[in-house]
Amino acid sequence: MSLSILVSILPFIFWESRKLFSVCSVVCIYLMCNSYQASSGIYILMTLTLLFLEVVYSGKLNIKSLICSVLSYVGAWALYKIQITIKPPIFADQGKIPSLLNLPSIMLVNAKGYLKNIYLQSSKVWILLFLVILILLVFNIVSSSKQKKIVALVFTFAWLGLGSILSYGSYLILSEQFYLLRPRYEYGLGIFASIVLVISLGITNRNQIINILKSVFSSLLIFYFLAFSFIYVSNLKQQNNTFEVQSAMLGNSLNKYLNDKNNVVNINHFVANSPIYENATSVYPMISSLIMPNTNVSWDMTMRFNAVTKLNVDFRPFDATTVNSEYKQLETTKMYNVYTKDNELFVVMK
Repeated sequence: MSLSILVSILPFIFWESRKLFSVCSVVCIYLMCNSYQASSGIYILMTLTLLFLEVVYSGKLNIKSLICSVLSYVGAWALYKIQITIKPPIFADQGKIPSLLNLPSIMLVNAKGYLKNIYLQSSKVWILLFLVILILLVFNIVSSSKQKKIVALVFTFAWLGLGSILSYGSYLILSEQFYLLRPRYEYGLGIFASIVLVISLGITNRNQIINILKSVFSSLLIFYFLAFSFIYVSNLKQQNNTFEVQSAMLGNSLNKYLNDKNNVVNINHFVANSPIYENATSVYPMISSLIMPNTNVSWDMTMRFNAVTKLNVDFRPFDATTVNSEYKQLETTKMYNVYTKDNELFVVMK
């Protein structure tokens, strides 16, 4: 991930030299394609931002640099397309591009879903602070631009709008909705937010109160971002500890009833989540996407359980409401009840 971000930004060191910029862009974008394609929007964001600043503060659109950027970006992707045609990757079927007729609707659905999903996963404090920073940024750009105020305002909103959407990168044109899988496919917007912060802090206003306000709100937002990193690590550790303790308890109970012929256990949900995790997800909804809930009945949770307990259990989900008088209760604890029926084991987690 870090390498893909670096190579997406590196070409802009040579922004003033078109030949070096073009060559470096093709090489770096090709490297990005082969490393982590969630960074595919960063190069577009950098180009868009530099062109926007030139238009707003010099009054001219750098057409030649725009053409160089577009050709280099397309050329690098063309090379990558040749590569995967010769040697297709494992998940090539997930990267199929829809037909031209379906492309606009796919892009619209992806753009709306991408931004909505990030909004729903973000803390309300982040959103409020970033909105204040955006308002101050728009005010600073409009008041310091060489363009007419209305023109500068239109360009600023266009930059912010396009940047937010294009930060999704190449996933924008794919049928697969990657933003629903994991937050790691959405960090392009985080990169754009960082660019916005840099631009905001870099523009000085004649009014010192405005400068102080943007510094304070930017510092607060950065503080909350850094705090979230520690909260994430803490929750990851707490979830793991809770899982191991409860798995050991459940494993001790199941060990009495399992044998070589019958290792299947039907369960309504897996062990409980950590109280700290439950509290954190109410404040930071993204936590639930970054850290898998302990309650999931899945193959990876089963593997973790077997690794902790040294058992060979095959967990299968079932509906606890089906339990009736035909089920014989074998054991009851504060965490779960163990039943049997027709030589099958059933666990109802409380």
